Amino acid sequence: HTQTHAQTRALELDQNGWAEFCISRDEIPAHAKKCSIMWSSRKPPGWTKLVPLQPVVRSGLKTLLSGPFVHEQRPQKEEPNDITPSILLIAVEGLAAEHLSGLGYKRSTTPALDRIAQYSIEYANAYTPAPESPAACMTLLTGLNPLRHGFLSKHDGPLPDKFETIAAVLQRRGYATAAFSEGEADDGKALTFGRGCERGFELFDASYRAAPREGKEEPAGSAVTLAKIGDWIEENPSRKYFVFARLRELENPRWHERYSPGFVANAAAPVAIDVYDSALAYLDRNIGDLIKRVRTAPNGKSTCIVITSTYGLDFLASTSGLPTVGLSEGALRVPVLIHIPGMEKAAPPTIIALED
Repeated sequence: HTQTHAQTRALELDQNGWAEFCISRDEIPAHAKKCSIMWSSRKPPGWTKLVPLQPVVRSGLKTLLSGPFVHEQRPQKEEPNDITPSILLIAVEGLAAEHLSGLGYKRSTTPALDRIAQYSIEYANAYTPAPESPAACMTLLTGLNPLRHGFLSKHDGPLPDKFETIAAVLQRRGYATAAFSEGEADDGKALTFGRGCERGFELFDASYRAAPREGKEEPAGSAVTLAKIGDWIEENPSRKYFVFARLRELENPRWHERYSPGFVANAAAPVAIDVYDSALAYLDRNIGDLIKRVRTAPNGKSTCIVITSTYGLDFLASTSGLPTVGLSEGALRVPVLIHIPGMEKAAPPTIIALED
């Protein structure tokens, strides 16, 4: 005799990313062996609740399903010594080590990152394997040099099947995994679904808009991504997680009112480095807000936080004052901050690479 147990939920689909449907352990029968998933764009008839049959619907719509996945439940009470930590990894595109106020920069551009650095291992001399985000991000996710993982210059993968991402490894260990790559933008696509960078991630959100649409007061920039990360973490308080984010706010900074007051003296004719520092200070505040949300979430104090960069913008390599990206010290040297709960701050190695 076979018993069936049905769960019906209404799910709001996201046109630019994944939408999640989670079932807690208590809702699953103890001896369940098989799971069937059916979906419809319309509310099902009432009789479907009484019989284990579903009508055939041909709507012409398509959906891509991923899962189901089993996650390790985290205890209700936080015990840092007994909890495998969650991991938040943030890679900021265009963040140069020499523009962090905590590393000696003349302006107070990164007070939030400076506060995190006080309780973290800070690598002042870390280097990216290539001054471009796809290459550096895939190195962070695989531990491989770009010549091996296949993301370099005009080559955007795909990631060879023989290589695993850290997300895939952690997923097998019961982690909930989510990525926010900011890969789909008006000016092109990179780190999007289907190239292998999504491997191991249950939620893969590649949406990004640098500025609001003309005539619309919608939020834009990496602050939107950081807010989505905070929402996702707060919506999943009982799961240990690995979250990866690539932020493009500093990629090609142009003056926006959201950077005010910033360091720009004349908004009508802003100087490039002043715009960059203003954008950095704005992004630093938003990263700081996310860290506060992470810390105040259940088990937040046992979360490992890593903040780094894919490459830096070099303002010293050009006499025009415009930033450059290339094989220069300013572009290749990036900051790395690693906060591990309960770990005493120690003197880091002199030089490291993102492969490390």
